[in-house]
Amino acid sequence: MAEIDRSLRFRAFLNEWFAILLVALLILTVLTGWWAYSVNLDPTVETEQRLTEQWSESTSYSHSVEIQREATPFPAGEVIENRPLYYTATADSLDGIYRYEYQADSGNVEVATETFLLIQAGEFEDGRIEDPFWEVTEPLRSDSDRIEPGETHTVRFSVDIQSVLETIATVEAELDSTQGQVDVRVISVTSNSGILSMNQPLSSVETLGPNERVTVDGTISANRSRTEDVTLSIMVTGERERIETSRVVTVDVDLGERPAACPVSLDAVSVGEDALGTQQGDDIDLSDVEIDGNVLADDDVDLEDVTVTGDVIADGDIDLRNTTVGGTVTADGDIDIVGGAVHGDVEADGDIDIRGQQDVVSVRGTVQADGDIDLRGVAIGGDVESDGDIDIQTSNSSSTICGTLIADGNVSLSGSNQHPAETGPIDADGDVDVGNHATVFDTVDSDGDVTVRGTVEGGVFAGGTVSGNGTIHGNDPREDDDGGSGGSGGSGGGGN
Repeated sequence: MAEIDRSLRFRAFLNEWFAILLVALLILTVLTGWWAYSVNLDPTVETEQRLTEQWSESTSYSHSVEIQREATPFPAGEVIENRPLYYTATADSLDGIYRYEYQADSGNVEVATETFLLIQAGEFEDGRIEDPFWEVTEPLRSDSDRIEPGETHTVRFSVDIQSVLETIATVEAELDSTQGQVDVRVISVTSNSGILSMNQPLSSVETLGPNERVTVDGTISANRSRTEDVTLSIMVTGERERIETSRVVTVDVDLGERPAACPVSLDAVSVGEDALGTQQGDDIDLSDVEIDGNVLADDDVDLEDVTVTGDVIADGDIDLRNTTVGGTVTADGDIDIVGGAVHGDVEADGDIDIRGQQDVVSVRGTVQADGDIDLRGVAIGGDVESDGDIDIQTSNSSSTICGTLIADGNVSLSGSNQHPAETGPIDADGDVDVGNHATVFDTVDSDGDVTVRGTVEGGVFAGGTVSGNGTIHGNDPREDDDGGSGGSGGSGGGGN
């Protein structure tokens, strides 16, 4: 067991930041002939954690049995939890839950856990078997998950007690030996492998004299999906001392060109000497005028062929047609824009509908709505954020989003052969559909399903399924027979 522990810890330090937690399930024969096993959480539970200024990992176990065969202390049907000792004569299985979580400033990671049973026989030293006479491993459960800082990755497993006893009896019969004590361990190995990882462990074994130095070279790679800092930990050991240090290497991922229409630029808004001043009232309905100031309404605003140097703000709805606004457009209700341009942000407590005609509608700032957002033939310089759904299509002109699409609901993006749709990264709680003639110039993060019929320059990370026959250049979770075509990964700098 010691050899296995050392190899796991070596990989934990140099490869993929494994977090390892062992629970010793010690099987003993008592004089009465009963088989019993004990689950000792302290001190035989060993937790290895890695902690830096920006990252920490933690793991834990809980366990229980349901009493199937009644005994005087244990009524049938009772569930006993986290006990130091369970009796196999009263139960058929031990159920356990392994939990992993991490703390960091930001981001999310893909974690995978392998939980297996290690059965071995030998002599105990300091509560464990150092040199086993024999050992057998049996898989219990494999699971993976994408989690954010503070979220818990949970793996449930069950140990079949009778199967364990049968395995022990079979091995001892085959070896014709019952020498040594039998030790059973549940081992859970969690790897954080989804974002950035070492291609190979960095290792060098050399003996150095005074003032001598050795350089260890390695490559840290990214999969066209993330740009982050990775911490390299370096350990040097001698007969009497050990030196540990660390350094941070930034891995840059080149996701290619941004949409050609980015950034969105607009000419300064100007009006003539005959322009009206700030307009304020209940309902404001104007056409074919210039306003040198703001438009402020206690109810609705309806403007057609109007130029406004300032803001347009309404407690109700706003309807703009072929209107240029030098400031922001803000409504407590819905916003409907056809043609024109907005130099600032567009914000609504309701829905937002922006449609270009022969030319795109340009918004230099962000578009934010508590409701749904529907965009056709637009050029948005900032983020598009919705508490509902986001639907982006093209009409007689292309649609371009320079920032991030952020939706509590679904996101749909599609274009045409002559008028494509292009956007920055997508972050959605719902489903994402990257349709034909649509390109995402970064990653797609979705808690739901993702369909790709267009192109994703970065990676796709989904809580549900990933399908479609489009192109994903970064992380591509689709199965080989799904018809997708993924790309190769980029690379960053090396550490020494």
